[in-house]
Amino acid sequence: MNNTPIEALIVDLGRVLVDIDVSLLTRDIFKNVSGDTEAQVMQTVMSDPVMLDFDTGVTTPQEFHQKLCERFALTFNYEEFTRLWCGLFSAKPDMDILISELARQYPMTLLSDVDILHWSHVRDTFPIVQKFTNPTLSFQTGYMKPAPECYRIAAENIKTPIEKCLFIDDLPKNVEGARQLGMHSLQFTNAEKLRNDLKNMGIL
Repeated sequence: MNNTPIEALIVDLGRVLVDIDVSLLTRDIFKNVSGDTEAQVMQTVMSDPVMLDFDTGVTTPQEFHQKLCERFALTFNYEEFTRLWCGLFSAKPDMDILISELARQYPMTLLSDVDILHWSHVRDTFPIVQKFTNPTLSFQTGYMKPAPECYRIAAENIKTPIEKCLFIDDLPKNVEGARQLGMHSLQFTNAEKLRNDLKNMGIL
């Protein structure tokens, strides 16, 4: 167990700071992809090498659009595709309030598996993102969670030793990845539970 005092927070983006509605993608973009459920359709899409290359910055947005159209027989032009691709995010007002409180006490950074289109949209649309300095983003680093390099880079970007960082993410595998490196970590389910967890840790 890590008993080192916490000096900085590292927070996930999607489903933690902003909501994601993947049903919009299956409805508007990938409606022709085979699968019995929405989850199966998204598993097919997200596990495709085209996605990994884009999330890790190997391909440009234009190349991603072209390859995705070829792979899944899409007919959208680039502008229409971009609008639909970025339309799945929405605000989480309760998290906005909590993060604003935390920002007065701790330096904070982001650690996110995100492509450049999604990041540009979220950064420009949701003011809460401005509370975070020097984010660690997969399309820039080339690494995706739970690769150990992700957590090491994030700690370096917030200029805090790993053992003095608290990582917050909604996925158990990512939380465990941080814990394995000696980082404090919490799994996010909702803002109310996170607030209680932070109080129990003496952070709020």
